[in-house]
Formats: sequence, structure tokens, C-alpha cells
Amino acid sequence: MEKPFKNLLVLFIVLGFLWVTIIPPFQVPDEQAHLRYVQFIAENLRIPNRSDIYDSNFLEDSPSIEKEIEVNQSNRVFHNWNYHFDFEKQSSTDVDSFNAAHVFNHPPAYYIIGAIFYAMFSGFGMMTVLFILRIVGVALSVASFIYSERASRFLTKNKYVRLAIVTVANFWPMYMFISSGVNNDVLLFTSSMASIYYVLKAFNRKELVLIDYVAASLWCVLGILSKAQFLIFVPIICFVFGIRIIKKFRWKEFVVFAVPMVIPLAYFIRNVILFKSLYPNPAGNTGIVRDNFVEYVDNCRNLPFFRYVEAAVFPRYKIVFQNFVGNFGWLDTLLPKYVYAIAAVVCIIAVLRFIYKTVRDFRSRKKDKNVIILVSLVVAFEAFLSYMFLRVFYTTCYTSFPTQGRYYFPILFPIAAILVVGLTSIVPTKFVKAICRILVCGMFLFNFFCVVLILTRYYL
Repeated sequence: MEKPFKNLLVLFIVLGFLWVTIIPPFQVPDEQAHLRYVQFIAENLRIPNRSDIYDSNFLEDSPSIEKEIEVNQSNRVFHNWNYHFDFEKQSSTDVDSFNAAHVFNHPPAYYIIGAIFYAMFSGFGMMTVLFILRIVGVALSVASFIYSERASRFLTKNKYVRLAIVTVANFWPMYMFISSGVNNDVLLFTSSMASIYYVLKAFNRKELVLIDYVAASLWCVLGILSKAQFLIFVPIICFVFGIRIIKKFRWKEFVVFAVPMVIPLAYFIRNVILFKSLYPNPAGNTGIVRDNFVEYVDNCRNLPFFRYVEAAVFPRYKIVFQNFVGNFGWLDTLLPKYVYAIAAVVCIIAVLRFIYKTVRDFRSRKKDKNVIILVSLVVAFEAFLSYMFLRVFYTTCYTSFPTQGRYYFPILFPIAAILVVGLTSIVPTKFVKAICRILVCGMFLFNFFCVVLILTRYYL
């Protein structure tokens, strides 16, 4: 790793610990629920079975976490968007449950890892466990940073463009916010970034060593067992490495790549037998639930075609963009409107310029396979999320899922590459260095701006 990237990594680690420190307990979305999943595995030494999944009271039965919620008053923050912590006037609040059952539909990889640290540190109290798990998240984010730096080498030889891509992909404030909490997203993000790196490496290197097959397979397994969104990566990973194995068949490569895949396969077979589906569907979604966004109608199955198109575009993309750029706390701490306006202008210019450059390169037969891979990932991910949105809207008229910007963070590296390449292609080559420096400095300032906003939100 070159010196500028090493310095960037040190700064990333420092900022990672800063975010972990300033975000109050349970102020990352669903942090209390993810902590409960970790606690469940650590205390029961197993993942939930059929009887557990259909008993939401058992899944959410955690007096120790409920006590910490009351002490930190996060449930009051949840209900009052303008509430600030007032430790001089703490008052106990009634918490019958804390809306944890819904996270038990997720695969267990992150929670098993978390349960190991829970078992090691639970004797020091629940808050110690929470911050230890947050630090584990920082470690996973560091791994993601390292993979993004390596992946950037396949995109361009220009050090400044690479620096800008890595900075945007890792210092995005909302990404750092989500990664600072107890959340299985952080394992999903790291698995996705590692998989992108190995796919690019497989496309660009004539030969791969055995450890590449091992690492690609293990990260794929961790991704599959972290969250359902990762399934989008699986066909691409299997196709790329499958082609290499078939072309020059060696038993070693085949075995080390294929054998770990048995683990998620066994997990899905178990779920089909127990729950009749790939993922459990926990009973109940009790506790603190913001369901005021639901349109209480039977369904939206007989609407005109363009009504579905309208629902998929607006206000969905507006909400997604806001949550992608920055919406902190329990998605209740928005940035000033001018920040979204500036971000929108910059992104639109960058994307349009990237499209123009890509089309021009294709016409002149300058096809870049790396660009094709990254764009394909973005298109596939958007198609998946659009399908999920329309399926939920079609059956329930619900318009607020999946509209969280963090759902796009598994492809934050491709998005960062598109934005940086688009912006740098606007100016002559001699100005590219200056544009990259502006992007890097701008991202640091944006990060600092969001940190100040959060400090003001909770402590001032």
C-alpha cells in the first residue's frame, strides 16, 4: 500500500473510533435488535429454531437490554425527533419490548461472530459488549478499506483518481454512521467489497493462487450468511471463478472454492425444512413500531401500470437519496436542504458525464471490462431493490421499504468509481489531480460537517 493510502487508512481508523464514540447507545437503526440476536445465540448456543421463530415474546425477552434502553432513554429519542439527552432529569419509561423479532429473519454469520465477543465480555456489562461489538465493526470496515484500495488498482493507474475513489467509498458519512453500530450490515459491506475485489482480480490476472480461491469462497459464504442482498453477488462470483476452474481444471481450486459453499447450502436446506422458505419469518413485530407510513388499504394489485412506475420513482428515489447522502439517528436527523441540493447536482453531473464517456468509449471500441463489471453490479442491485419495493407496494401499498440509502452501500465502491470517473472526465487531464484533491478535501469536510451535526443533535 502506498504512503498516501496508509495515511488515509490511519485517518479512517481514527474517524471510525470517533463515530463509534459519539453515537449514543441504540441510536443506530435497530441496534438494540441486532444486539438481542447476538445475545440470543451467546446465551442459547444455537441459532433460533422453529419454536423460537414463532414466539416473538421469547425472541424479544431481554431485561438487560431493556434496562439499558431505559437508562439511555433512546426510546424517548425515537418518539421525539427534537429530544436531546437530559441526564439530570432521567425518568424510567415503560418498555414492554423493543422491536427485535424482525431481525431474526437474517442469516446468522454476523451474530455468531458477535456472540463470541459477547461471551468474552458479557461479564463487564451490556454497554461494554455493545462498544466491543462496535469496535469489531470498525475492524471489518478497515478490511473493507484495504480491499477497496486494492480494487482501485484495477480501475486506473492514476494515483490521485484512486485516492479519490477510495476516499469517497470509505469516508461517506452515512456509511461510517451505519458501520459504527451493532448491525449485520457491516459484515455485508465488507463481504461485498472483498467479493468485488476478487471478481476484478479474476478478470484482470492471468493466474490466481490457491489463496485467492479460498478467500473468494469464504467471503462469499460470509456474505450469503450476512444478509439476503448479497445473493446478487453470488451468480457473478460463481460464474467468474467457475469459468477459471473449468478452463484449467485443478482439483485443489475446485475443492477449496466449492466446499465452503456447502455451509450456506445447508443453512438454506434447514430453513426450507423448518420454515418452508429460504429465510425465517418471525412471528410478530411488536414493541416500538413506526407504522404510520403504511397506507391502510387492502392492496394495490389493480392499479394502472404507470401508477407502479410513479411509485417506483417518486417519492422513492427522493427518500433513498436523502437516506444515502445522510439521515442519522433513527433516520430522523436530516441534513440541511442545501446539502442535498449540492449533492444532487454533483451526482447528476457525474453520472451523466460517466454515461457519455462510457458510450463514447464503446463506440470507439475502447471497452473496459472493469467498467462493465461495476456498472453491471449497480444495475443488478437497483433491479433487485426495485423488485423488492414493487412487490411490497403491490401487495400492501407500503411505500417506505426498501427506501433506506444504506441498502446501496454494498455497491458503494462502484458508485464512488462512477462519480469520480465522471467528474474527472469533465476537465482536461492536467486538471484531474486538482479535481481529485478537491473531492478528497470535500469528503473530509462533509464528514466533519456531519460529525458536528450529530454532536449538536445529541449533546448540545
